[in-house]
Parts: sequence; C-alpha cells; structure tokens
Amino acid sequence: MNIDLTATVDLKRSNIKDANSAQMHNKHDPNVKHDNVQIIKEDTELNKHTVLLNRNELLKQQYQAMIDERNEKIRQRFLNGKIGQNEYKNRLTNVNKYLNNDGKKAKEALTNYVFTLGNVETEFTLLDQLGFKYERQKVKDSEGKFHDRPRLTDKKQREEFTQIMNETYVNLAKKINNSNAGIKVVDVWLHMDEGGMPHAQGEMVNMGHTNSGKPSYNLNQALGEFNKHLKKDVYTSNSINKQGKKSKSANGRIALKNFRKIVDGSMISTFNEVAKKHGFDIQAKLVRTGGKSGLSMNEYQSKKQIEKEINDQKKRLKKIQEKQETAESIYNGLSSSNKALKSENGTLTAQNNDLQQKTEQKQAEIEAQMKRFNEAKSQLAIVQRQKKDEEEKLNKLRLKRRQQQQLEAKADQYDQIKNLMGDVPQNHTLASWVKNQFEFLQKQAKIGFDAVLNAEKLQKALTHDMNMHAEVADKDVKTFENQTTQTTNVLVKFVEEKYKKFKQKQKHKRVIKQKQHEEEAEK
Repeated sequence: MNIDLTATVDLKRSNIKDANSAQMHNKHDPNVKHDNVQIIKEDTELNKHTVLLNRNELLKQQYQAMIDERNEKIRQRFLNGKIGQNEYKNRLTNVNKYLNNDGKKAKEALTNYVFTLGNVETEFTLLDQLGFKYERQKVKDSEGKFHDRPRLTDKKQREEFTQIMNETYVNLAKKINNSNAGIKVVDVWLHMDEGGMPHAQGEMVNMGHTNSGKPSYNLNQALGEFNKHLKKDVYTSNSINKQGKKSKSANGRIALKNFRKIVDGSMISTFNEVAKKHGFDIQAKLVRTGGKSGLSMNEYQSKKQIEKEINDQKKRLKKIQEKQETAESIYNGLSSSNKALKSENGTLTAQNNDLQQKTEQKQAEIEAQMKRFNEAKSQLAIVQRQKKDEEEKLNKLRLKRRQQQQLEAKADQYDQIKNLMGDVPQNHTLASWVKNQFEFLQKQAKIGFDAVLNAEKLQKALTHDMNMHAEVADKDVKTFENQTTQTTNVLVKFVEEKYKKFKQKQKHKRVIKQKQHEEEAEK
C-alpha cells in the first residue's frame, strides 16, 4: 500500500535560557497551563521522552579547548604583570559564563526543532491503511473553531502507533547524530496529545566552526558543516576575515533549504523502515506542500491563523462601518443643532455689543471717580503735613513753657536762699554760719531717720491700719529727705558762689589797698 505524506522541519535559534523554557513546555505537565489549547489531556500519557546525548557534555566538547586556551593566555598576561589580580579573576571564564554572560547578550548555541510527519488531512488515511480503529474527536483551535482529529480506541493499537511514531523520530535523530557533522540532537519529545499528526520536538547543539577552525555557535555554520559532510556545497557567501582576506562562508538560506530537504526525505524513509519492522506493508512517499496530500500541521495552523486574522479584520471593518453610521447620524443631529446655535449666537452677539457699550461707560465713570479720589488723597496728604507742622510748633511751645516754669522755680529758690542769707548774723564768719546750718540739717535728718526706725519697731505690733500710717510716715520722711537734700545742694552751691565772690572782693580790696600804699610811698 502506498500513501503520500508530507514531512516538515522547523528550526529556531535558542540560547540556554530559551531552551530550558522549551523543555518545560515539552513536558505537557497537566498541572501547568499551556498556550496550546489543542492539548488532549487523556492522550498525554502516550507522550514519550528519549534522551540521546548530554547537552552539557556536548557544549564542553565544543568550547572547552577554546576556553582553556583563552584562560591560559589571560593567566600568562597576569604572570607577566600586564593585568591585575581583579581583572585576571574577572576575565577567567567557563562554558556556562561564555555562553550566557560574555558579550552583550546570551549566545544562541542551541536550536529547538520540530519534526512532523504527515498533516491533519492525511492522518485519517494513514490510520485506515494501518488498520487502526479510531473515533473522530472535535478539537478547538486557537480561533475557537472546531475540527476533527482521530483518537485511537483500542489500547494495543494506541501503544503500537505510539511506538511506530516514536521509533521514526528517534531513529531519524540518531541518523543526524551519526553524520557527526555540524549538529547534534540532544533529545526527542514525542507529542501524541495535540490536535494534529504526532510530531517530535527537542533541542540540538550547534557544533559548527568558523573558516579558521574556531568553534562557532552560529546555526548557519553548523548547517554548513552538515551539508558539507553530505557533499552539498552551500559555501557561496563571500566574506572578509580579520586579515582582510576574502573567504567563503555558509549561505544560511541555502544551508537550511538543503538540510530540510535531506531530513524530510530521511523522515519518510525512516518511517517506512519502522513500519516494515512492525509488519505493515505500507510505502510512504514524500510530497510537498500544495500536493494532493494537503498541508502540514504547522502550515495548517498558519493557514488557520491567516483566516483568523482575515475574519478579525472583517469584524473590525464591520465595527468601523457601524461607528461611521453612528457618526453620520450624530453629524446630522449636530447640523440641525448648529443652525439653532448660529441663530442664538447672533442674539448673543447683539447682547454682547450692548453689554460692551455699557461696560465702556461704566469704565469711564470709574476712571472719573478714581481721578477725584486721587485729588482728595493729595489734599489729605497736604492737610496731614500741615497738622504735623502745627503739632511740632505746639510741642516747641510746651517745651519753652516747661523751661520757663523751671526758671521761675529756680528764681523762687534763689529768693528763699537770699532771704535765708539775710538772717546771717553780722558777728559770725560765713564758714561758721554754714557749719551751723549743716549741723541743723543733720539734726533734722537724724530726727527723720529715728522716726523711720521707730515706725519699723511699731510696725510688727500694730494692726493693719497702723501699718498704713507707718507707710505714710515713711513716705513723709523720704519726701523730707529729698527736699532737705535738694535744699542743701542749692544752699551749698549758693554759699560756694557767695564765698567765691567774697574772696574775689577781698583780693580786689587787697590789690587796691596795696596800690594805695604804693602811691602813698611814692608821694
């Protein structure tokens, strides 16, 4: 029996972090939510994971010698004193650091792949030719639409179909690894629980080299070596190396195209080998997209995605048309409203003109009032200055009056002292008289102080009323002391002046008398 099947290979460059995320997705853990809505949980048990090689060992095999050589050069520079200890430690590297941290971003040293044999439209035909029993199951795609997928109902046939597909993809991966050129397949995840044909996912390590023989993480270099091993010339891109020499490098587009062509054919032949091993007389033939066998799973999903985008665009256009109709309705309503607003605007304009005229008149009145206010303010300032001048004149007159009163008081004191001096006995010298007056004043002062002492002694024994009388007496004594002191000062000053004049007169008399004696002597 013959059957036409498609075979597709999808590759995606990946760094270590992205590859780890893909591994988590490939597990199809039922406790983890996935973006893929076509996962059938009851078929997840059929999925298989086969590990072929160790990723870390492959990366070490690819890069360790280069890293050791680089570290040795750094060590020699440190020993020669060209770099410091901190720089030496910072520049030392290892495989993980080189791929993840060295440079501006992580290096895409890995490749995630998807191998798919057949498609949605041919899966039913394949199961029919194998003689497997199935039921049609509705599966919702990413658009929310449903399509049919076969679900095997016989347990033994479910296991056998799973084994056939798993052996096909695992043997295909081993053939790639056996070529020992350019790429190495690390593992194979068989997914039997999705909406299309069973397919395999996993990761590869890029094992290519540059033209100078140094390890390269570039996928184009890896595919170039794979093609070169199979006698396929894909080194058609000219490039210039660091020495300025022209060299040929792998053409990525041609290398990928040839790789897919080789792997697609090998996928079909491997399936035929496995089917024959399991006792099925079936011969699959590779057909390309557009043939009678239809689309691959990825192409089918892409087609559905495009249809979804078209439908979404139609929905958006319909919404836009509805909005346009609504806008037109609103515009018509606004047009009628606009006419009414224009009429109202004319009325408001006339009212505004009238209001503006009244405002100008009011403004003129306010300006006239402000002018009168400023004039009154100026007059007030003049009056205030005149008032200030009159107050200053009044203060000067008051000062003169106080001075005149003080002169009058001094004149009275002078008259009193003059009268007092009139009582001076003629037979007493002036000094004796002054001494007697001082003694009399001291006696009077002592009497006043004795009165104060007596008042203090009586203060403790007397009642509140007597305290009041003592305070009055104390005040009288202090007043007497002040008056006595003032009178004494005036009297002393007056006496000193009189005595000074008396001395001057005595001196003048002596001078006159001496002249008279001199004149008499001359005669």
